[in-house]
Amino acid sequence: MSNYNVKQEDKLIAKINELYINFRQHFTLLTKEGKYLSSKKMKGTPKLTDPWIRNHLREKQTVVIFSGKHTSKFLCFDVDVKNKTLAKWVTYKVIDGLVNLGFSKSNIHVATSGNKGYHCFLFVKNGTNIENLKMIYEIILKEEELLQFEGGQVEFRLTNTQGVKIELSRNFKNTETDNICWFVDTYTLEPIKNKEHILTINPIPKEDFLYILDEIKDIHKLNKLKVNQEMQLIEKLTEPSSHKLHKHEGNTIERAIELLNNGLTLLGTRHNSILLLAKYFRYMGLDMNECINFLSDWMNKQNKKYYSSTLEESLSEIKRVSKIVYDKEYTLTTEYESIKIYTSEMEKISEVVNKKDKSVLYSMLLHSKRYSLQNGVFYMTQKQICEMVGYKKEDSARAVINKLEQSGYIQVVERNVSQKSTYKKKPNKYKISFCKASSNEEFYELNYDKSTSIADLYTDSMVKLVDINILKNNLPKNQYLELRTYKSNLAI
Repeated sequence: MSNYNVKQEDKLIAKINELYINFRQHFTLLTKEGKYLSSKKMKGTPKLTDPWIRNHLREKQTVVIFSGKHTSKFLCFDVDVKNKTLAKWVTYKVIDGLVNLGFSKSNIHVATSGNKGYHCFLFVKNGTNIENLKMIYEIILKEEELLQFEGGQVEFRLTNTQGVKIELSRNFKNTETDNICWFVDTYTLEPIKNKEHILTINPIPKEDFLYILDEIKDIHKLNKLKVNQEMQLIEKLTEPSSHKLHKHEGNTIERAIELLNNGLTLLGTRHNSILLLAKYFRYMGLDMNECINFLSDWMNKQNKKYYSSTLEESLSEIKRVSKIVYDKEYTLTTEYESIKIYTSEMEKISEVVNKKDKSVLYSMLLHSKRYSLQNGVFYMTQKQICEMVGYKKEDSARAVINKLEQSGYIQVVERNVSQKSTYKKKPNKYKISFCKASSNEEFYELNYDKSTSIADLYTDSMVKLVDINILKNNLPKNQYLELRTYKSNLAI
């Protein structure tokens, strides 16, 4: 812990208290010798206080925590799988399942277990009833067909008898060199070897969690009989040891096209395949009835050795899944890869006068390139816009959106639409109004995730793609001089 001063260490301790701990009467230590020592066997039966956590961060010991009888601050899917490739595959399925239930990917956090497995977390502000978390866990395992599979299991944590090691210390049971339980990138599952990363994690606000939970309960209740029938038909998931993890496994256009062309190739993937293709057909602009017809034709062509349900049962499921996809407006993204920004797009953005307005338009362009439907329409919340450009109030984003719409740079396809049977609003739908860039245009290829500075990407895109004379004509003098100086420094 030598690379942290005490004040920074205090921040890490405060964040661990916020995210993890709601029960201090019982904890266990994993010692450097690889032995567990329960607080109940320690002198005076101590409570879990900050000094224990400080020693945890300094890797002197590892703290294992437990919940109370009724509440916990988080749900943890403990992916206990020895094969590294299979462990990743299972973790991606858990993440995908949580997204399908309505949780934002930014609220899902993954860490290594210190072995080859992973811990997949949902942190909830001030905690919630364990039964709520258990219900989500059970639905994910059923929907993602993870109840039984060769090579491991996915266990529920946290309870008052089944603990979890807090991240950012060592798993002393594992004698390998790098046995620190790091958080990882949710897309690539690569370790983020920086303990301060935990400071960027915020729990899901309680009201947001309860709203999603209510929707889950409604769907669960309405489909209870159908779900129970389907669970009786689920094939055991038997992945061969040679199973290759595709980079685009999950909700991507590329994966859907591959599935459409190649069909079912693994036992136990029928349900997820139908769900993915339903999302793809919606993305392609088909209406629900067309989607059902296409899926029915596709299912008729599949090899029976890869599913055990009757064709009639599969067709019934196609109708049920399609209705959910269209009612919930599920969609797809492209693979998590670089984004191409073209010269004509940046020239158009340079026409906008106000610099902050440019940033909003640029952020919406980036978002559209990853999340838009084939017709160019995409969802984006004002909160997402604020986070990308650094606004503190959503009113600021709303005002800029109105200006961009009035100036013809964007179309507001849908706004202020209430979610079904609730008072809450859906995210607005937008469309960028630029003419589509030509494939032979000059482009700038960039890697974007939520930790990337939009201001830096905007500056790089502008100076690398737009001619200096066009910038001089389009930009206010101070903006032009700022970019000219930046471009001159790049040339040095």
